[in-house]
Amino acid sequence: TNIHHKDHEYEVKAIMYEATIHALVTQFFKKINWSFAVPNLYEIFSRGAQHLSSIHDVKEVVFCMEYIRGNTLHDFLKNQFTAGVGSEKKNDAIYLRILAEIALQLREIQVNLRMNHRDVKVNNILIRDRQSSWLPVFQTFYPSLSDFDKFNFNVVLIDYGFACVAC
Repeated sequence: TNIHHKDHEYEVKAIMYEATIHALVTQFFKKINWSFAVPNLYEIFSRGAQHLSSIHDVKEVVFCMEYIRGNTLHDFLKNQFTAGVGSEKKNDAIYLRILAEIALQLREIQVNLRMNHRDVKVNNILIRDRQSSWLPVFQTFYPSLSDFDKFNFNVVLIDYGFACVAC
């Protein structure tokens, strides 16, 4: 039916949109040496008919990106936060470090790509082993938080499907 074709066309376009936005963010973060902040995009390809004459011939779009060896934000905090007297300072420092890194990443894509992520939530924030030192970055933006680089992790933002460009 025509409705089925419109749904299929919408799904294909949505995946292609997200992949394109993801590619823009990946290229930008590589340019400023923050490649760790987004998974590498390896390949986008369609599977379907041999000769595509319309978008309806596309059976599937494959969006292939780097596997992040790390944790979801929820699992990371569950494993890192400690209970008990005196643990509040350590927990607060971890939490503030994560918020600061997210804020820096979102600021950079908003200022330089004129984009709003619009889907920042626990499921779209991953934590991986540190790929890069943040000390120079934190000293530039937050001089009083220079001790944040003692943590051995980096934040990775994913899922740019709801991103709004030129906001």
